[in-house]
Amino acid sequence: MDISSFKKYIKLAPENVSEWQRWENSLPTFDSILPILDYVYNAEWQRDDWKAIMAFIRKGYVEQNESSELVDGIKHVNIFNSKVINLKVDVAISLNCSIVRSLESINLCSDSVESLSVSHASKLSEITGNTQNLSYLSLNKCQKLDFGSIISTLDSVKILDLSGNPQLSSIDELRGNKNIFALYLVETNVIKTKETVEILASIPNLKKLWIKANKKELELLREALPGIVN
Repeated sequence: MDISSFKKYIKLAPENVSEWQRWENSLPTFDSILPILDYVYNAEWQRDDWKAIMAFIRKGYVEQNESSELVDGIKHVNIFNSKVINLKVDVAISLNCSIVRSLESINLCSDSVESLSVSHASKLSEITGNTQNLSYLSLNKCQKLDFGSIISTLDSVKILDLSGNPQLSSIDELRGNKNIFALYLVETNVIKTKETVEILASIPNLKKLWIKANKKELELLREALPGIVN
């Protein structure tokens, strides 16, 4: 995909739900997420553009291959509704695991891995390996994970989605993180921790934040982070 066409696809995203599937099916695939993330960070976007951006990353990159339990020799691994328990990837650039309720551990042995997306993995308790190389990380509904130990290893992550984890109450390990520019904290309880607003304000390149908060909490966030809270 020509990176210059990325914005064109985003701006063509329909508002009509019935046309959304057709738009998603028209999206091209891309081998590496890194040029996309650099482009997204450096361009100006409207609030409504972010839905399309995340859909493009999901369809054009994370889920670009048909779902399969094949891992060996696969660059873009896409596992869906599987009973796999322990997962080890040696060459993958991206790993997507969706509805993997038996999954207990992930070992990222690949030196090339740049993206990890996991959802509905209620038994997942361990992610090891080259997490420091991840530029895109989404961990949704992973109730057993110790997020603190994972977040502290994220040296390169630019988009981080920890939504759907009500057990998550602290993001202290993100204090001063210089790489993250988009952060999803929907359906978490991090806003209930006193230091959260201060920590979020310390992330110098943060451009967009999605978070669960009441009216008073949103007012505090928008005062500390003008133009950032969605």
